[in-house]
Amino acid sequence: MGIIKLLLIYLFYILNSYFYFMIAVVILSWVPGIREYKWFRTCEKISDFYLGRFRGLIVIGYLDLTPILGFFIYQMALRGIVLLVNYI
Repeated sequence: MGIIKLLLIYLFYILNSYFYFMIAVVILSWVPGIREYKWFRTCEKISDFYLGRFRGLIVIGYLDLTPILGFFIYQMALRGIVLLVNYI
């Protein structure tokens, strides 16, 4: 196995872990009063590094659906990494 393929596999696992972290933050954001906790604000800042770029694009009433768009694009990028690993 080549070094590039190994690095791409590690990159995939790191980015996949970040994906599930972002999902957890989005789900936890629905809990009332959770934003008062410092650990959650820190987690939100980490996930907003990516999801913040999509914030406010698809809003229906009080419901912000942009994380769905962000997750879709993120998954497409992860699938691209998988295809690249399989190609190498």
